[in-house]
Amino acid sequence: MTVFRAKLSSDAASSVEELRSFCFENNLVGIGWGIGNEPISDSDQYVGKASARWEELGWSSEAWKRSHNALVSAKKCDWVWAQSVRTGFWVGQFLKNNDWQYRQGTRFHRLDLWQTRECVWRQVGSLGAVPGTVRNAFVGRGSTLCRVDPKDQSRTTEYLTA
Repeated sequence: MTVFRAKLSSDAASSVEELRSFCFENNLVGIGWGIGNEPISDSDQYVGKASARWEELGWSSEAWKRSHNALVSAKKCDWVWAQSVRTGFWVGQFLKNNDWQYRQGTRFHRLDLWQTRECVWRQVGSLGAVPGTVRNAFVGRGSTLCRVDPKDQSRTTEYLTA
């Protein structure tokens, strides 16, 4: 089992809290790094097009690759933690393997939510209910989605198995 930390945020003009609410209400976890409105059928096609796009713009490939690879590599039953200013911490569980999608549609683009996976979210609440290693993963900089190594797996899983 792998545990991830998702910093659900956006460079788009929309509200970050709107993005977070949308993810929690629709059982999604996602990242940005959109490369346009053309249909993308799978992760390999995205990587090819994204590599060309970001190189053309002179951007580092490391940032988008780390987040994309984390999103794609998550397995069924892996966990993901996220935080909302309004509603506190949430924990989710990925529902399927290999369900990465490159999203089409105005709302996804407005929210800068181009790449998604399905997960079931449960609200955990305040900071005190979050395992320390997970809490620490939200401090400082880092990829939008990254792995964390929580020492207390039982506190991570109890929210979805209760």
